[in-house]
Amino acid sequence: MTSESPAARRFLDLATRPLEGNAELHLAARGDLARRIASSPAATEEVLDEASKRLEAADGNRRGRRAMTAFSVLAVCMVLVWLVTTATRLVLALQALNAIGGPFGSAFTEPARYFAYPSITDARTRLLLFGDESSTEEAAKWRPLWESEPSNKAYFANYVGAWNLSHGNVSDALLEQAATIDPGNGWYLALASGSRLDDTVLEKRKPSNAAAKAGERTEYKILNESEYAIALELFFRSAENPDFSDRSRDLYQERVAHLPHADDVASNLRNVAYAAGQKSSVAQMRRLVDMISHEANRSVLADDEDAFRRTVRAWRWFVERFNRSGSTLVDGLVLKVILSAPLRNFHDAATHFGMAEDAAFFDELHAEFEAERVARRESVNPDSERIHAKGSLITSLAAPMIGRQVKSPPLIDDADLKPGRLADHALAGRLLTGMTALLLVLVAATAVAVRYRHGAFSRKLSERMILLLHPGDWLVMGLLGVVLPLAWFLVVTRLSPLSFRDWNPKFAGGIPLLGQWGALAVLVFTASASAAGWRLDRRLRFLGPMPKSALFGFAAVVCAALAVPAFGAIPIDSDNGGRIALWVGAGLGGAVALWWLAGLFSIAIGYPGNGVLRRVAISRLLVPLWLAGALVFAGFSYQQSLEERHWVKRDTLMGFSPEAVGLSRYEGDVTEQLRKELGEVIARLPEM
Repeated sequence: MTSESPAARRFLDLATRPLEGNAELHLAARGDLARRIASSPAATEEVLDEASKRLEAADGNRRGRRAMTAFSVLAVCMVLVWLVTTATRLVLALQALNAIGGPFGSAFTEPARYFAYPSITDARTRLLLFGDESSTEEAAKWRPLWESEPSNKAYFANYVGAWNLSHGNVSDALLEQAATIDPGNGWYLALASGSRLDDTVLEKRKPSNAAAKAGERTEYKILNESEYAIALELFFRSAENPDFSDRSRDLYQERVAHLPHADDVASNLRNVAYAAGQKSSVAQMRRLVDMISHEANRSVLADDEDAFRRTVRAWRWFVERFNRSGSTLVDGLVLKVILSAPLRNFHDAATHFGMAEDAAFFDELHAEFEAERVARRESVNPDSERIHAKGSLITSLAAPMIGRQVKSPPLIDDADLKPGRLADHALAGRLLTGMTALLLVLVAATAVAVRYRHGAFSRKLSERMILLLHPGDWLVMGLLGVVLPLAWFLVVTRLSPLSFRDWNPKFAGGIPLLGQWGALAVLVFTASASAAGWRLDRRLRFLGPMPKSALFGFAAVVCAALAVPAFGAIPIDSDNGGRIALWVGAGLGGAVALWWLAGLFSIAIGYPGNGVLRRVAISRLLVPLWLAGALVFAGFSYQQSLEERHWVKRDTLMGFSPEAVGLSRYEGDVTEQLRKELGEVIARLPEM
């Protein structure tokens, strides 16, 4: 068809209408389009008539530009709000993880407001959880809680512990009150005894490791006879009581029952951080070991067998009651020290008094503890590697260390590890999808700038050309450019073994996680650009055939799609340390990068010819397409938040639970196992 036919002239008039104000550009555009029509066999009268109708319909609809502006503003605002919210939750999670011993140092300090639970407004509940928040001194902070219920044993014991932390002792007045409020409980007397045994009362000189192996014992020297005598008398008095408990278990369960329900990783770790931050006076009990050991030595020097027997009986009573009442793993570990530390001194004393059977028992038990200590230091838990590889961040940090405290740690299977790991991945996915959405917005803004690179001719003419696309074209571009890449990503990461979700987020340096998410982002950009070029070429085929360079775009899409499973194969490629899978993924990503660099280079140098109009038109199509993609990824990020909550509720291994005795179910199980193991040892102790 010639450019002078009625159908061609009508199309040329409509297509170049925006350039009528500039005669030179108008003639140039009209001439360029006329040459294209004349040389294209696809430029039939029916095709040109349909194109003219599309342009006329678009000219009658002036609301499109305003709608596009409103859509752009909405997309940007939604993406920014969601990204800030997600980033905040991630930072809070890292701060909470750091508060309970995480590896981030001062990079993530605790935000006081969030960790003070601002949602809790009831004054009685805040008093229970935080005491008097206007006070920084422990005793003054917790006295109001006790005064709110003076007869509450748990509140009183909590105040006595706080007083001890503040003043380093337990006053006589408090001991008198303990006899009334909590009669028969030897814990107060034992705490008072231990708090008096500081370095000004009893001096200890430990031998070197070599000397200790040669049989040299720790030497003790009393520096304050009167204080030491009081501490010793308090300890023996404590052993005359039928009960021994710091009531912390009751208070702990009452407190955690008032904490807000954890519905995501950050709030779960906040509750764990609160529980881990509860202060305890159990360290004061550790000082009793020195006094017990010294009393065994003194009985030998005084040749007083009755004093030795009395010391062992009191020690046995103490460890037996302590094991029954201890509520935390720390209590159990302190008890293990109190149980094992005096054994060599007891052996020497029993030998001195001719108690051969007891001496042999103490020596055997000491050897058992030493063998366990060496085994714990040198042995490698076969499950540790699996826990590090497949557990959540907090599980991989805490579970191996906790499990090493007992001879037979509770078994952890893959089903136990899965919820915590997937909750971490969901939180990471929230951030990464939000960042992808933000990147789509930023690149869309860059695409807007591209149209101004080649002047008014291409800018105005390309604006008319994209009006020739049908609504179905936009739907196809959205499906091929955004929805299908996301669906492919979900198939690979949810339904195949080539998924980063099967591994700890930081496994292999986080490369599987970041590699697959990065490949998804690249795939979306590449597929959307190729889809936009394909649909544009299809609608403008009457202006010339599709350029051969467009075929490279389809090849780039295939490379980006294959990079998703390639990065997921890194953990599976264990025989080669993941190097082959890493290089394959990097190579595929590099091929896509070359395609993009070639396109950007052609834009930068302004390569003349038919490609300019096509590139500018594609950049116009990509702006709404990428903004719509940003909204899709923002929605996917919201779905990730729902998934995070789903898995947090199902994490029964390291998730915080008010029913657990400890910071988690697993710590509670280990605590119970330690109590059982220590109980078996205590049951073997001689009666004396």
